[in-house]
Amino acid sequence: REVGFRAAFQAAVVAVKRRNVKLGGRIGDIVLQGGDSLVLDVGPGFNPNTTEATANFDELDYVSSYGDKEYMTAFRVEAGSTLVGKTIQHAGLRGVPGLFLVRVDRADGTQLHAVAPDTTLQAEDTVWFAGNLDSVTFLLKMPGLTHTDADHQAKMKINILERRLVQVVVAPHSHLIGKTVRESQFRTKYDAAIVAVHRKGQRLCQKIGDILLELGDVLLLDTGSHFLTHHAESKAFALVSEVANSSPLKTSKMWLALLLGTAMVSTQIIESFTKTPLINLWIAAILTSALMMLTGCMSGKQARDAMDWTVFICIGAAFGVGNAMEVSGVSDKLGNLFVNIVKGVGGRTAICSALYIATALLTEILSNNAAAALMYPVGAAAGDALGIPPTWISYTIMFGASAGFMSPFGYQCNLMVY
Repeated sequence: REVGFRAAFQAAVVAVKRRNVKLGGRIGDIVLQGGDSLVLDVGPGFNPNTTEATANFDELDYVSSYGDKEYMTAFRVEAGSTLVGKTIQHAGLRGVPGLFLVRVDRADGTQLHAVAPDTTLQAEDTVWFAGNLDSVTFLLKMPGLTHTDADHQAKMKINILERRLVQVVVAPHSHLIGKTVRESQFRTKYDAAIVAVHRKGQRLCQKIGDILLELGDVLLLDTGSHFLTHHAESKAFALVSEVANSSPLKTSKMWLALLLGTAMVSTQIIESFTKTPLINLWIAAILTSALMMLTGCMSGKQARDAMDWTVFICIGAAFGVGNAMEVSGVSDKLGNLFVNIVKGVGGRTAICSALYIATALLTEILSNNAAAALMYPVGAAAGDALGIPPTWISYTIMFGASAGFMSPFGYQCNLMVY
């Protein structure tokens, strides 16, 4: 920051490596030393042959790839959006993994290269990004930004529930080679809009319609499920693959989905206060899911994909094992073991504490439902032997099964906090 690196070299420092170790912390606060390796995001004004560049840098090499495919794409800042008037930093467009802000085109024609984090966004700015697949997907779902080719996306006759991102590679003998996207009539022919382009060794800062397609270009398409069915074997493309979890946000259905979810939860709250049975939670959940599909909040495929079958299998198996323990007498023996251990320690308090700790430890390696299903038969047997009310045992097991947050091993977020 003190040397005014951006202004001096028309380049932004992306990373600093010292003795083969990447340095952490804010880039602007790093004090450079001889032998440091810098990764620079350079603008067209960068000249490696200037006196200042040759005096300060050694072994300049152009890097064509950062590992993942780097797509070029452009977004427009919507007039009236919350992003207008915010800096790049405060808008959340800096520090996103795998995303680099290459250029900002103002509405008056001014172009800003090596954009500083304190640059203020204005309405109708066109912001050019270079990023991997995940970062482009993130931008497409970010409120306040509209893709520059959004008009073409709107012209596609595809239900929003069926839209998704698909990657295609231009094949060696494709009829697309040598034509611009506009000349090839890509959207009309394939019912798909190109949202980003990857070309090895180049950053294509030009309108998508003006890009002259070449062999090996990777195109990121906004299209429907039909594309994979109709064009998976097309001679125009060497590879066709769908991007997982890339459906656009359905903001128009947001309030309807919230209303349906709130109604489902409300039936259970009312039932608990009035002590009057209204509807079983399982039935309420099935009805709510069905209504969400009927009203277009989600598709049948999205509903199926949302089912984590490993969790259901784990819970179901745990109920089966718990029942087997109860029928075979294993739970009674374990319960008696608990009783014998804690009898001389403190009776009811000790047995509840032991059950809580055992369930909490079990929930670190199983789901909370599975841990509760396995431990309840043991707790019930111990409770019967000591005359402890079933509600005490239930609450002990319930709280123990939900104590995964107390350890860094229960979930990734817990580890981050620790």
